Amino acid sequence: MKKILFILLVPAIAFAFDMAVEYNFDYFYFYKVNYFSAHTLTGSISNENQYVKFYSQFYGRFYKGDAKYVITYPGIDLSNIGFVPPSYIQLKDDIDVSQLYISFFYNSFNVKIGKMPLKWGISEIYSPADIFSFNVPFNVYAIKTGVDAMSASYSLDNLTVSAIYQDGDSYEKTKQALSVEYLSPYMTGKLYSAHLFKEKVTLFDSDSIENVLIGLSLISDYTGPGIWAEGDLFIDERNKRLYLTLGADYTFFEKIYALSEGFVNFSGIDAPYPDNAHINKLLNSEFLMGKYYIFSNIILNRGEKFEAGVLSVFNLDDFSSIEGIALKYSPKSYFNFNLGLVGTTGTSREEFFRVPFISYFEISYSF
Repeated sequence: MKKILFILLVPAIAFAFDMAVEYNFDYFYFYKVNYFSAHTLTGSISNENQYVKFYSQFYGRFYKGDAKYVITYPGIDLSNIGFVPPSYIQLKDDIDVSQLYISFFYNSFNVKIGKMPLKWGISEIYSPADIFSFNVPFNVYAIKTGVDAMSASYSLDNLTVSAIYQDGDSYEKTKQALSVEYLSPYMTGKLYSAHLFKEKVTLFDSDSIENVLIGLSLISDYTGPGIWAEGDLFIDERNKRLYLTLGADYTFFEKIYALSEGFVNFSGIDAPYPDNAHINKLLNSEFLMGKYYIFSNIILNRGEKFEAGVLSVFNLDDFSSIEGIALKYSPKSYFNFNLGLVGTTGTSREEFFRVPFISYFEISYSF
């Protein structure tokens, strides 16, 4: 696949391109723990006509100061079994290609190949069906990148059939997915399935477990507010895991956007959570381990220049939560100021245990 990505650069020589560059200055502060800054330069080159689209995006991020993302864990003593979790993540300077793909269009056919963003689930904040890529919504220093894949779709009237193959350096790293989507005047329905391997890590070893995903999503704005539902069933040789999401959003007075999602993990663990549950979540980089959650996002838009938002994930089992606040001021269309804060409300033994709150300040300039 990497050789294919290199070959995709050929259109960059043959076509005249649209080019864009964005510069970001970020300042991160972990309350009473650490602070550092980052300079990020992101560029894109693209070209599109009736039959072909070429798009590439690349970035360079360079940190200033001791770029450590500090972690504080619940009071779990693991030293007696020889495991001590790291107390921080050391961030390093990075230069990479985040997207590089080419699309071909012909009548109702569309084929795309390269490094591309892929969202598979319909839920706005968190979906288990996002098996190709998932970024924790509160990760303020993450750079979103695509995955090496091939996709193909065919549309006939209101019906669209899509297939995806994600490449990997071994068979266990590949993923295959298929979906059928139908658009009616009242709602859009999507039936999908996927084949993948999920790595299960324990304190002593790891294992790649073969999984099959079967899912169904429905979305409609026929009655005014947008409403959606998503059900995902993962099946492996050991167990079955069912997830359900119900959500709605609406814009009030053309200024206030409100979104809410209820999420149920039928295979989740009951609170209070034992030590091994926290350990498994840490080792497997899982986002949620409980059963019942409420996600919400509220955005206030004051014209085109000012925007304020609050994003939250609330655990209904132990009443812990993650909260994020974001402010954006755009004096010009090409110039933005962003200010944000992320924190938790849980105690040391709850899912979203207390960590130093993270604040960040960002200046972005596009040209």
